[in-house]
Amino acid sequence: MSKLSARLLKAVRPLITGICPMLLALTFSNCRTLPREVPLRDFTTDGCTGGPEGTRCDPDAWLHACLEHDFRYWQGGTRKQRREADILLREQIRETGNPGMGNLAFVAVRVGGSALWPTPFRWGYGWEQYPRFYRPLTEEEKKAVRKKAPAIN
Repeated sequence: MSKLSARLLKAVRPLITGICPMLLALTFSNCRTLPREVPLRDFTTDGCTGGPEGTRCDPDAWLHACLEHDFRYWQGGTRKQRREADILLREQIRETGNPGMGNLAFVAVRVGGSALWPTPFRWGYGWEQYPRFYRPLTEEEKKAVRKKAPAIN
């Protein structure tokens, strides 16, 4: 090490050892847990998102399945929860006697419902944060969901 480098290091060392701990203290002093409002929009639904909600003879045959599916998408969560919501949609539509429509709906939501798409029907669309990605809801977020949860029959 040159004499100049050694002198420079000797001059700067007190600044580094004095300022770094102070900066860390200031940085983490604002990390206390404060109650905050979770930015969750009111629940909205568009039914079966552009697809049929039933048959010609029974126009609302599987609308209930789409409403429940929208509620799960509105609140979001993990990748596993999304897959479970999509499988439940498929099964509920199949139970109406329309297995082909159940399969079609499943493929449509798997392709079009990603949390990464900037659409109003993506996974976790109720949260103002975009992209929200896939993650479990915190306790605070679960409280917000319960507070804004619609009564779906």
